Amino acid sequence: MLGRTRSVRGTIAAAALTAVSVLVLEGGALAQNISGPVRVAVFGPMTGPYAATGKQIWTGAKQCGDEINAAGGVAGAQLELVQTDDEGDPGKGTLAAQKIADDASVVATLGWLNSSVAIPTSDIFGPINLAMISVGATNPVLTARGHPNVFRVVADDDYQAPAQYLYLKKAFSPTKIALVDESTESTVLMNDRIQILTEKDQVETSRYSVRQQDKDFRAVLGTIPRDVDAMIVNTGPGPLALWVQQAEELGFDVPTVGNDSTLDPVQYIEAAAGAAEGNLVTSGAPDSSVIPSAADFVTKYKELYQEAPSGYAPVACVAVQVMADAIARAGSTDRSAIVEALHGTSIDSILGPVAFDEFGNPKGAQMYIYKVVGDGFKMVDTITVQQKVK
Repeated sequence: MLGRTRSVRGTIAAAALTAVSVLVLEGGALAQNISGPVRVAVFGPMTGPYAATGKQIWTGAKQCGDEINAAGGVAGAQLELVQTDDEGDPGKGTLAAQKIADDASVVATLGWLNSSVAIPTSDIFGPINLAMISVGATNPVLTARGHPNVFRVVADDDYQAPAQYLYLKKAFSPTKIALVDESTESTVLMNDRIQILTEKDQVETSRYSVRQQDKDFRAVLGTIPRDVDAMIVNTGPGPLALWVQQAEELGFDVPTVGNDSTLDPVQYIEAAAGAAEGNLVTSGAPDSSVIPSAADFVTKYKELYQEAPSGYAPVACVAVQVMADAIARAGSTDRSAIVEALHGTSIDSILGPVAFDEFGNPKGAQMYIYKVVGDGFKMVDTITVQQKVK
């Protein structure tokens, strides 16, 4: 029955490898060795405006995949990750998804930064029960539509949006807040959820909408009251970089909070040319550099890519660990068997324990607050949202 753990006798041993702690995965006594390779598609914006983040998704996934293979693979088979570029575009993303769906050699999928791509993709993969694990698509709709093959390893926007406001409330006690969305369903819904809380707290709230392709926000900034205490700007990293630059030019000096997509040192911090300093970003992924179980991953990542991993690289590694574990327990590359095994997930990943609720969302999700310091991000707080805001 879907949602119950498959009974597979045997062992799934945990091992610390040369550079990162990953799972050494073997088929059990009742599980047949899998004839390889085990092909898993990794989706993300490998080109286009979010390519820097797509690179982190791919490199984090590949690093963990390589480590699993070095330890013997999955149930005797090598894991082959298939880079799949969705360009962060729903139309191009669904075309790429259909190609993967039609390729019987691909047994599972993971990745996705953009909810606008992941949601229509789930409609393609749902009917064929092809597993998908999201590392960055945080729109709650993704796991709320009854597709049993859909999972995510970070908290969704029902947690992220409240955390943005709750941190401001805790740290700054604002009385007047400006909310900015990117004219997309997910960012509008995030700000809707925030407004529920601000109205409850009698915090004066004004709403504004921009578009991803906009380059000049001065007209919109000119309509924001000069006495606002804070801004929550739910856009991508490029627009947010321009926003904080232009806000600074116009004399605004208030904390500005971005979402998880802006946890990007290049497209946000570097592009903002100093204007992002001191501002805040929320993420469902903790800082891997301060988590002991992720120390090997961080060290090896820096050696391989000459940069520190962002929030998405270690999360992509977690998704690979979870998927490999499920395939090993299924003892099969049958797509439906893998989905069933995912519902029984209970592992210790490089970022801590992972298990899913009946909807495919992570249990015990928390949100993390990062502050821009110099050319990087420093995790400054953890926010536990006791109840989803809808």
